[in-house]
Amino acid sequence: MKVWFGRSINPKLYCSTIGYIEVISALVLYGGTRRLKIASTVIMLLVMILVMQGLYWLGKPAVMFLPGALSVFLLVLNFIFLLAEEPTKAEKKQ
Repeated sequence: MKVWFGRSINPKLYCSTIGYIEVISALVLYGGTRRLKIASTVIMLLVMILVMQGLYWLGKPAVMFLPGALSVFLLVLNFIFLLAEEPTKAEKKQ
């Protein structure tokens, strides 16, 4: 965060904020409407990309990128399947 915004933040606060964002997005992915699922997938993709960028800037080894890269791959697949899915009649009326 210091590189992006020029300010240091509490690492525990950063980790808990990212954790809450991921949990809320995962719950929306589990039970939300199609539009909410797409928005949640985009939010989770952004979070994972920013986390991987932060690891890169910290100079971490490439092995630490594997969980994030796998998550990004699965989220992109989920996004593609959500876009290919036919909207329901209730969603078409809106």
